[in-house]
Amino acid sequence: MKQGTEGGLSAGGAAEAGHSIHRGSGFGAGRRRAGLAGALLVLWLGMTIRPVEATRFVRLTIEELARDANAVVHGRVMALECQRDGQGRIFTRVELSVQDVWKGPITGGSCTVVSGGGALGETVVRAVGQPEYAVGDEVVAYLVRGVGGDWVTLGMDQGRFRVTRDDRSGRCWVHNLFWGAAAEVGQARLAAWPPTRPLSLEDLKRRTREVAP
Repeated sequence: MKQGTEGGLSAGGAAEAGHSIHRGSGFGAGRRRAGLAGALLVLWLGMTIRPVEATRFVRLTIEELARDANAVVHGRVMALECQRDGQGRIFTRVELSVQDVWKGPITGGSCTVVSGGGALGETVVRAVGQPEYAVGDEVVAYLVRGVGGDWVTLGMDQGRFRVTRDDRSGRCWVHNLFWGAAAEVGQARLAAWPPTRPLSLEDLKRRTREVAP
């Protein structure tokens, strides 16, 4: 099995060496969590953890994400399809079942997002800074059109929020590498960098809608 890192992506490239598909069973499908140790670490399938090239992030505010995105959707990851582009780089097509459109021209109840990296055959690639979508995840995605016309995530991992539901209160919370925290870990995150507080789904939607036309 091969593992590696990639920094680029040709979103509109055609598949060369086959493809790999991972599909869920519905909007209520169980979620598979992919841990993220930080922008400087990559987990090689549990075998070892080692630092990779430094990636600098300029932290975007929620208002900047909302302003710069061409579309913002709330939905669930239904399927992942890994392919190679014309230069042989692995990328993943993420199929989203759209529950709500906060901004943009997305219609029809679904959309496809392209993300760098993925697992194709015996080769696994983690593209530094790219969001890792998993089948069953409930997400909010801030999207822009890539060079090839495909939807890509704005600000790399900053433009994807994972949604978690509190069964006791019924509230939904959102978080990613820079914003928010699940309610039960919110207090512990207050002293961490970057400083974050729990962010509810309704607050994220409100702040997005206040900026988005």
